[in-house]
Amino acid sequence: GAPAEAIHLELLVRVVLHIHAAGGDGAILVFLPGWSEIAEAVKALGASAASRELELFPLHSRMPTHEQHAIFAPPPVGRRKVVVATIIAETSITVEDVVYVVDCGRARLTSVNELSLVSALRTCFYAKANGFQRRGRAGRCRPGAWYRLFTSWQWAAMEEYSEPEMLRSPLEELCLEVASLELGAPAAFLRDSLSPPRAEAVQHAVALLRRLGAVTDDSGAQLTPLGCKLARLQVHPMLGKMLLLGGLFRCAQPVLTVCAALGYKSPFLCPLGKEAEANAAKRALAGDSGSDHVALVAAFDGWSREGGRFASRHFLSAQTLSYVARLRGDLAGGARELLSRL
Repeated sequence: GAPAEAIHLELLVRVVLHIHAAGGDGAILVFLPGWSEIAEAVKALGASAASRELELFPLHSRMPTHEQHAIFAPPPVGRRKVVVATIIAETSITVEDVVYVVDCGRARLTSVNELSLVSALRTCFYAKANGFQRRGRAGRCRPGAWYRLFTSWQWAAMEEYSEPEMLRSPLEELCLEVASLELGAPAAFLRDSLSPPRAEAVQHAVALLRRLGAVTDDSGAQLTPLGCKLARLQVHPMLGKMLLLGGLFRCAQPVLTVCAALGYKSPFLCPLGKEAEANAAKRALAGDSGSDHVALVAAFDGWSREGGRFASRHFLSAQTLSYVARLRGDLAGGARELLSRL
């Protein structure tokens, strides 16, 4: 079969146009793995022969909230709504007037590289359970249709269910929690779980905790005084140590912002068709530093002073920044308590 990264864009466009030409009203929901594929599909559909009859709506978490809400409005008379979305439309959002689902069979998921043991997002074929979930998006209020853009052989080769998250995510926080609860060495404890992670992944996580100074030895069974403090902060131990060091070196405020944002998600938006302007705004916030972290701090500080107008001018999600502010407050309280005891 085709590699997971390869999306047959021409086939996707032809299927959408076929559905539209075949008659029958109702919106079309197209599933794609990521932002770049969404942008390409919207561009291709916008250049198609039926573009004047299609109302195109990209849907991605990096888009402004008001643009995401636009997908729920009925299209103008004589036009068909086409929503091009990521996995966000699989369970998080329901568009009631969707009748047709066009499914590429891919998703972008976090996975751990088996050789480097570093986690990263990669495009892969989903599990059958995800496919049935997407099928359920078609015709919520009346009969619908599910178009799969992959072969029956590929479908037969897919796993029934997604791999448990513990097998495709970094384990440092989990190992730290096992040690903080005094459950013994993480390797021995996790070996008895329902879906035990690879021994190499656990060893890698414990080794990182050891380098951070969070555990006393290579078994990872006992925390150091620093490890006890890191276990009380609700962030990755690397971010937790950065936060504590920020307090010691009297630069806690910017470090708090960076930790809160990295512990949640980026507030930087990328509206379709305005990618260059959004990137320029981010570079302006970073200044001469060229640093994403400096840009994060400048974005949060600007939003704190000026609110929504600053966020709009700099392509920032005010909703994300509001949540980052709450998370930042929680981290500040926890760090303040821990630093007072040093």
